[in-house]
Amino acid sequence: MKKLFFLVLVALSLLFLLMPHSAGAENRNLRTELTMAAGFSSGEFDWNIAGDLNGENPKILSELSWTDLSILQVGAQGRMILKKDHWKLGGVARGRLVYGAIVAGQNQDSDYDGDNRTREFSRSNNLSDSGGVWDVTLGVGPVFFLKGETFTISPLAGFSYHSQDLRMNDGYQTISEGGYAPAGYVQQPVGPFHGLDSSYLAEWEGGWLGCDLEYISSDSLKVYGGVEVHLVHYHAEADWNLRPDLNHPVSFIQESDEAIGFREIVGVSLGEGRLRVKLEFNYERWHAQNGKDTVYFTDGSRAVTRLNEANWESLGGELGLILLF
Repeated sequence: MKKLFFLVLVALSLLFLLMPHSAGAENRNLRTELTMAAGFSSGEFDWNIAGDLNGENPKILSELSWTDLSILQVGAQGRMILKKDHWKLGGVARGRLVYGAIVAGQNQDSDYDGDNRTREFSRSNNLSDSGGVWDVTLGVGPVFFLKGETFTISPLAGFSYHSQDLRMNDGYQTISEGGYAPAGYVQQPVGPFHGLDSSYLAEWEGGWLGCDLEYISSDSLKVYGGVEVHLVHYHAEADWNLRPDLNHPVSFIQESDEAIGFREIVGVSLGEGRLRVKLEFNYERWHAQNGKDTVYFTDGSRAVTRLNEANWESLGGELGLILLF
């Protein structure tokens, strides 16, 4: 969380710096935008691990998925574009800070004793109606002005942090096959069970490259879009609260250096003068693979196996106000 607070502080500092001073506001070559927006998104997350570090015994030992996640989000974005007189080239800096609260969702936790998801000996279906997501993005780059400055292209590079705080509650054991279970497995009877309050915090952090496009159709209409490719490190920490044999609050950690993310946006802004309205849609997907899963037991021992993959996907939209300076 300290890392997140630091990144939020940096993003807020950048947003503050993007607010123009009186001298800058009089400079027609300096354009600053501050956006406040709220919206809704739907997300899905899943991960699975193998039985050993070689990805075998079985190939998928445990698999968890969160589906139909409903997320209410609020955020702020600042952007500053500086252009020299008579030049068709300028510079841009932008920062984005978004928080989303998860208000509804489903979770499934399955364990297998055979390859290809066979010999499933345990499955629980649970609720996931709390938790949240963070998105912090910082970027800079040049701006190319085309067609009398009605069209701009901005190649960008930057740093970002994204997290999903996923929860499991209101547990219900759907499958319990003790005959398939490994030695030492404690069989949970089929039916509801109480006290489930487990958590899984996924974090994606690293650099990115992208490009923003903007077309000013008229004084009152602007169409824009953008793409980002993120090359990141994946880190996740979990607390399985009903497992007395595991440490708390960190029961296991997952890591991967082979992680990538894609983000795409398209939107329009409407209005004249300093205050505009924007409508924006965004889609993102993140994938990590070939990682490591380390389990921490209460007796001080550890077990390490392979993290096969982790995936996050979301689709959302937001409505906001843009203040121009």
